[in-house]
Amino acid sequence: MKNIKSIWRKNRLPYYFITPVVVLILLVIFLPIIYALWLSTQKTDFTTPIGFIGLHNYINIFTDPDINFFNSLKSSLQFVVGSLAITVPFALILAVLLNKNIKYKAFFRSIFVLPWVISQVAAALIWSWLYNTNYGPLTYLLQVLGFKAIKFLGDPNYAMISVIFTNVWRTYPFAMILMLAALQSIPEELVEASRVDGANSLQIFFRVKLPLIQNVIMNIFILLSLLYFNTVTVILILTEGGPLNSTYVLALKTFKESFFYWKFSTGVTLGIIIFIINILISLLYIKILGRESDI
Repeated sequence: MKNIKSIWRKNRLPYYFITPVVVLILLVIFLPIIYALWLSTQKTDFTTPIGFIGLHNYINIFTDPDINFFNSLKSSLQFVVGSLAITVPFALILAVLLNKNIKYKAFFRSIFVLPWVISQVAAALIWSWLYNTNYGPLTYLLQVLGFKAIKFLGDPNYAMISVIFTNVWRTYPFAMILMLAALQSIPEELVEASRVDGANSLQIFFRVKLPLIQNVIMNIFILLSLLYFNTVTVILILTEGGPLNSTYVLALKTFKESFFYWKFSTGVTLGIIIFIINILISLLYIKILGRESDI
């Protein structure tokens, strides 16, 4: 016991320094989660809890046709998978090109990073103008080429695709920067040794560079999946979930239930479900990442 007390006296200073940080994390992260869990079991009148109703909110979300949870989940998955399928390969191609010794490399890097600097609101407004059926540049270009005007945001067949392309344009720089940094960290000796062994550029990329940055790519998948699954602003400005609920993703439904219709208990419950889905997505990716690192 005396030894423990003496060790504590000698080493207690670091604990004094980290205690405020730990308390702050508890207050900022865990207390809101606990409060949200409690609020999801309450009936609310606007923002005021008025009574305990147990799991009724959860049951209502899965059974209420007005909420239509599974349709929103389907839209969320389409949005996430579609965005990832375009963003990651596109960002990888740009990262490979920018990693080469080309003229005006700094200029091109600045241009390609620009969409990430623009706010979500500004990006959505820019693309809503581009997509406009009456005076948008894309509509004018189609007419010049002899095609009919397309209602990019007003047709259920094109709305989700249009939203996905806007999202890809806004977020590909994030993936590109991480991939470029990973490519630049590869020792040049490995590349030169591969060339000496007779490997061409494609073989070097797929057999040397790509395996070395696969962990970075998987981390990008994790980060972008979480980002896309919780995207609200871009979709809200472009389509507000329409037309015919074709872009009504879960994150947008959570926002609207909470701040449009003032059904706080329903919005919080949806938020908890999204939180659980985010955890499951992260665990899935981490498990895949662990398997690949063991190979």
